[in-house]
Amino acid sequence: MTNWVNHFTDIEHLVYSHTKAFDVNVVVLPDKGREATLYLRHIIDYYDNIAGVTVFIHAHRSAWHTKDSLKVIENLRWGQEGYAPFHGYLLWAGSPNITDVYGVYNSLAAIWPKFFEPYVGYPMPKVIRHTCCSEFAVTRETIHKRPLKFYEDLYNWGMENDISSWEYGHLVEIVWHIIFGMNPYLIDSDFDFCTKVIHCENVSQDLINLHQNPITPG
Repeated sequence: MTNWVNHFTDIEHLVYSHTKAFDVNVVVLPDKGREATLYLRHIIDYYDNIAGVTVFIHAHRSAWHTKDSLKVIENLRWGQEGYAPFHGYLLWAGSPNITDVYGVYNSLAAIWPKFFEPYVGYPMPKVIRHTCCSEFAVTRETIHKRPLKFYEDLYNWGMENDISSWEYGHLVEIVWHIIFGMNPYLIDSDFDFCTKVIHCENVSQDLINLHQNPITPG
């Protein structure tokens, strides 16, 4: 499932998993939080020596939300943006009159004053507009906008509290852009796949369309 990453002989890569059922050596972590705990653990463990640009991406090369992850990375605009999400599906989280796609807004609101407000400097937004799928490239400088303690506290809270893996993972998914310093309410111009994320001249239009255009999450 992850052997496609071996294509990148000149890019250092690590594989994290919640299970040992893979065909490569992996860093195995407790089965909670979907990709959120894996990403946070990497940031925590490598915070002082993290790469200039880190790509956080799922194990699958293709899925309902991605045409070909290998092609995306091959054509990535490395470091052009501090935070470059790979998907332009702008979803909503809010209360009480906004359709909360993942149903985690209230859980986020409960922890916001302790875990987020001291760092971002504003109260819980009434509406969050976010990209789906938790796949992105992020620079060292952008990661370092938040201190190591922020990432440690968010990781430990999810691992130690009685919150489901699904809810914890999606709670973090809707705030990656906030963690990395962007406005809580993303607008369409915040994301343009072909000018901010990859060089599109070498990829198919199908790939561009799938990553750029909003669709209903699977």
